Amino acid sequence: SVSPVNSDIKGPFFAELLEAENTARQSGIAYHTLYAAGGQSLYDMLKTLRERNLTDYFQQVRAPLNGDKRCVVIINSGLNDSHEKEKSIGPKGGFDGKSRDAYRDNLEGLTACLEKGWLAAGGQRETIHFVFIPSHPLSTPDDEALVSYREEAVSLSRKLPNSSYVLMSELVSQREMAEKKYYDKGVSSSPHLSKEGYEALSKAVAKALAE
Repeated sequence: SVSPVNSDIKGPFFAELLEAENTARQSGIAYHTLYAAGGQSLYDMLKTLRERNLTDYFQQVRAPLNGDKRCVVIINSGLNDSHEKEKSIGPKGGFDGKSRDAYRDNLEGLTACLEKGWLAAGGQRETIHFVFIPSHPLSTPDDEALVSYREEAVSLSRKLPNSSYVLMSELVSQREMAEKKYYDKGVSSSPHLSKEGYEALSKAVAKALAE
């Protein structure tokens, strides 16, 4: 299956890949999506990726990087973690699924899992960098669980030598999001974003990373 939440594909199956490259450019980025599924938490990501062969994936990621360029892995989660019922499965394991301890435990386990795949693919620890981006704010003051997840993401990023964080709550306030209708269908209580919201927050994150 191409997605952990979909049923397996029954063959025959045909796939096609097209690539366009500007050979005159000597710099740029290559963007890949490793895990994207609705309603999933850090627990789901870690459980799924531990069962996958990440070596082949990261070998393909490394190819356009010429072996020595940096791979930036963005991990965005939080909203679904606040509803997680399964206990954490990170290095320590066993924490209540929606607790701040579980968030940190699963996040730390996920970075270790991805780093292991990167190293197995021939990469160096110095060339993989993790960026933790906990979910956007939902209210003012914000949900206590999301606040605690942001605190844990910041704490873990300061512990790991190859990680950093971006706090969307500081880039775009909840009031601004509500006023500009960045929430889905213009409803500020919606945990999802509108198209305009995705674009605005994406630009804010990209600017923060560039700076």
